[in-house]
Amino acid sequence: MNAFQILDKNNNAIPINKLDEEVCKIVGNEKDSKWYCTLGRREDHESNWAFISKTTNWYDSIGWMIAEGKSFQNILAYYAESMKEFIGEIDEDGTVITLEVIYPYHTKVLNSWINKGYTAKQVLQ
Repeated sequence: MNAFQILDKNNNAIPINKLDEEVCKIVGNEKDSKWYCTLGRREDHESNWAFISKTTNWYDSIGWMIAEGKSFQNILAYYAESMKEFIGEIDEDGTVITLEVIYPYHTKVLNSWINKGYTAKQVLQ
């Protein structure tokens, strides 16, 4: 199985624990010493079960796609492609559906890393 790294704007690998802290700050979750930061918040869900079953952590979702060879931009494009029939539509609350509405935490993290000049690197094993 392949691995991944995230490089800063100077091409230095960023330690996973630093990335996890950063993701928690972006998402608004507290850092947990046992688990990677979840791309979602408990208060966004109607129950604990909904939160647990409908969210994932950044390492197992974004990290997995980087290990498969995707860049941050490729990951955003992948999310957009899978939701293309909904993007631009109006939901029942009158909100225009965007990628940021569908995947708010994923897009916040990815866009933050893009804006900081970070790059994704697949590590072949």
